[in-house]
Amino acid sequence: MNNIFNTMVVYLVGFACIFLILFGIRTSASSINPIMLAIVITATILPHPSMLTKRGAPGWLSLPLTIWITSARL
Repeated sequence: MNNIFNTMVVYLVGFACIFLILFGIRTSASSINPIMLAIVITATILPHPSMLTKRGAPGWLSLPLTIWITSARL
C-alpha cells in the first residue's frame, strides 16, 4: 500500500513540474520569441563575413556587405 502511494506521489509531482514548465514557457513567450529569432538570424548570418574575408574582401567591409546582401534578399 505504501509503495503505491509513493509511486502516485512521484507521478503527481512530475505532472505538476511539467505543467509549471509549460505554463512558464507560454507566459514568457512574448520575451523568448524575439531572443530565439535573434539567435536563429545570427547563426544563419555568422558564417558569411568569414567566407567573404577568405575570398579577399577586407574585414571592415565584410560585415556591412553581408548585412546589405541579406536585407536585399528579404
